[in-house]
Amino acid sequence: MGTRLPPRLPASGRRAQGAGRPTVLALTATATGEVIDDIARQLDIPAAGCLIGGSYRANLHYRVEPLANEADKLRRLIEIVAQSPGSDAIEAADAGPSTIVYTATVKSAQALHEALLAAGVASTLYHGRLRAAARHEAQDRFMRGEVRVMVATNAFGLGIDKPDIRRIVHYQLPAGLDVYYQESGRAGRDGERADCTLLFVSGDRSVQQFFLNGRYPVPADAQALIEVLRETPPDEAGWTLDALHRRLRRPLTKLRALAALLAEEGWLSTSDDSLRLVDPPPGDAQALRALMGRYEAKGEQDRRRLEQMVSYAQSGRCRWRDILEALDEAAVFDRCHGCDSCERMDAHEREATAASA
Repeated sequence: MGTRLPPRLPASGRRAQGAGRPTVLALTATATGEVIDDIARQLDIPAAGCLIGGSYRANLHYRVEPLANEADKLRRLIEIVAQSPGSDAIEAADAGPSTIVYTATVKSAQALHEALLAAGVASTLYHGRLRAAARHEAQDRFMRGEVRVMVATNAFGLGIDKPDIRRIVHYQLPAGLDVYYQESGRAGRDGERADCTLLFVSGDRSVQQFFLNGRYPVPADAQALIEVLRETPPDEAGWTLDALHRRLRRPLTKLRALAALLAEEGWLSTSDDSLRLVDPPPGDAQALRALMGRYEAKGEQDRRRLEQMVSYAQSGRCRWRDILEALDEAAVFDRCHGCDSCERMDAHEREATAASA
């Protein structure tokens, strides 16, 4: 679930209250403490009703490989998918363990898929812009083991339970450590060793920053939208998102998020893709600013998550400790002794012990 709550969650809480407070069960695979608190508040679940299972899985071995540029990163990816997990042995191009390569954008997924095919690596492609039939075919081929490498955006993953995935490679920086853990956690579900690798170039942060800038509208965006909706629509189709995009010259993703929020909170109504103001509105200008302030706070929360993800990529600490801290589970955890950082620290301690003997 991450930190971006489903848009219908606040309304779900109101409906539950209106139905006489029935028993509510909210489930998510991965959530930070902030998200858990937010869900509990909106659904009126007491603290005693929140149960958190442990996230640590000793069979997952995390590592980060810093690289100089995109060309180096592509070469390293091809090397990784041609290796046996946990060794430097080279597999035949059409053999080897099941692997998922995650990218942050559709464009990158397409480019990597073509590069792997050109290198002789049997792979398939999955992203949200493919037709449903193509997505289903790619997923089925991977699940049946007909192709060993899946190149995908985060559209691939929900409901995926292939026990023998031995490797997860993130080619681009995820939005946060909770997302990273959720996606990398699809490896090693049979309990056997699995390797989870992040390939990192310093410029990778900019992709997620671009997404953040287009995702969260500010109060000025809401005010501008409402003022335009008071004007006469440009044609009989009314104020559609495309028409608003042309009129306001704001990112379509931001307008879509803003329209969904205002509709969910009762400020807008929708009909045949056309948006209209609700009359009378559910609140005054101060109420609108308060609503947008809460949304802005979520934007700041996501920016902190991104910085936490960048810190993980640049850190020399135990990878598992960083992940568990992000999930608020690191209070009694020291080191995993299985990630790349722990391997370096353990080797240094052995050398120091041998030198002092």
